Amino acid sequence: MEDASFLQNLIEAYSNSSVGVQILWALSPTTTLFLLIIAMGVWTRMREQEPDIERGELIYSIHCRADSTLRVERHGHYRPHEPALLMVAPPMQGWQVPLYGMD
Repeated sequence: MEDASFLQNLIEAYSNSSVGVQILWALSPTTTLFLLIIAMGVWTRMREQEPDIERGELIYSIHCRADSTLRVERHGHYRPHEPALLMVAPPMQGWQVPLYGMD
């Protein structure tokens, strides 16, 4: 029996296939490569449009305690001419929201 490699078997199967299957064999790697290039372009464009979080400053920290209370702490100095926006949803039943650091 003759030793045949994987590549030889693949080439033989391709040459023995019908024309339609040969066309599919030729298109599938090309299509895969094309879709990968498009996906990389979309991913790159999405990365360019992400906001740069490093430039901001930490204004509030919210800590959840074991007794189901939330502690909201303000960081930095309070500047009345530059108010910070803190949007808090209405508390759920059983939650208490004390505000600290707002002196």
